[in-house]
Amino acid sequence: MVAMRILLVPSSDYLGHPFPQRHNHIFEHLSYKDEVHVVRFKLYPRIMRDTHAIIHDLPGECKGNLGLYYALNIVRHTSEIRRIVHQESIDCLVLSNLSAPLGYRLVRYGSFRIIPVIFDLQDYYPSAAGFVAEPGSLINTFFTGALEIVQNSILQNSDYIVAASGALFYLAQQFGRGSVAYIPNGISEVFLNPPNVTITRDQLGIHDSDIVLGFVGSIEFWFDFETVVRAARALRERGIPVRVLLIGGSLRSGYLSFLKKMVKSFGLDEVFVFAGFVRQDLVPRYLSLMDLCLAPFRLTSMASYYAGPNKFWEYLSQSKPVLTSEIPDAIVNRKYLSLYRDYDGFVNSVLEFLREPDSFIQKAKIGSVVAKNMTWKRSANQYSQLLHSLLGS
Repeated sequence: MVAMRILLVPSSDYLGHPFPQRHNHIFEHLSYKDEVHVVRFKLYPRIMRDTHAIIHDLPGECKGNLGLYYALNIVRHTSEIRRIVHQESIDCLVLSNLSAPLGYRLVRYGSFRIIPVIFDLQDYYPSAAGFVAEPGSLINTFFTGALEIVQNSILQNSDYIVAASGALFYLAQQFGRGSVAYIPNGISEVFLNPPNVTITRDQLGIHDSDIVLGFVGSIEFWFDFETVVRAARALRERGIPVRVLLIGGSLRSGYLSFLKKMVKSFGLDEVFVFAGFVRQDLVPRYLSLMDLCLAPFRLTSMASYYAGPNKFWEYLSQSKPVLTSEIPDAIVNRKYLSLYRDYDGFVNSVLEFLREPDSFIQKAKIGSVVAKNMTWKRSANQYSQLLHSLLGS
């Protein structure tokens, strides 16, 4: 294959996001064979990771409201993206952000050569309105509608669309004019070869006799932890020694603060363990402490509905039973997962796990075989083949 120059406009801060995202995993792999350029939205003050890509810092810094940051800087961002494409002789543009639709159009129809545009649909982007205004509010509804118009416009004007989940694939087919490919999220190498590090329950104040319900990821509004809190109280009242271990934190909303207040008001301070974000290579060691892993997606959230959770595969790679809400990608993979719909379903599923864990464990064992093949390297190879095929290289 002939090396190509790729410009990625990512969904978030490529270097500053608290943990590596889809684009970090895929495009770091690509950078070993191709020249990968990435624009950086400076959303976080600290750089959290190294990179082999060529980074172009965009003007402006986010010091508060996310929507205000994008609105104030859209013209400067547009100009910079256009300059990079021209000056660096970029061969193809991968968009995964709604903040630069104007930049997209300028790059596409500017005065210099037209290049292929790929839209990486890794999330249902209009749900980002939840970072600007409380979900369910009139302001949130307005911003969601506006972002849907922008997203659909980009879908309709892209040469190729890459979807990260089955639900997003069908959305892209509905609104997009170009071809659509499904390239799923995956797991990193650390889940196949965890480091030789010991983390014990005792270090976190958890007893060996406790039943640990665990979660790894962003503690944000598209998850329904309220049901988890209510269920934990009900299970404790039945005399079941459940503990809830949450690995991760909030990104930009106030949901984590809301959750901690709810936990306190329910008198469950000793039940919930908020461990915060941890190094990704240590995640498998934290998973080893969990009896039942959770993916409590909020069924009323479009972000949840369209999600392609790599946490399913991360959990399963460690042969851990998974309890998840009935989102489309969970239903498709239900042979490896245990699904619930509401509070009663959650409680009954935990009780069933305690009575007859074998069916849960068997699903996890079957799923672990599949999970170990769902790697980011595999997804990156699919991406590479797609990009090179578009350029005929």
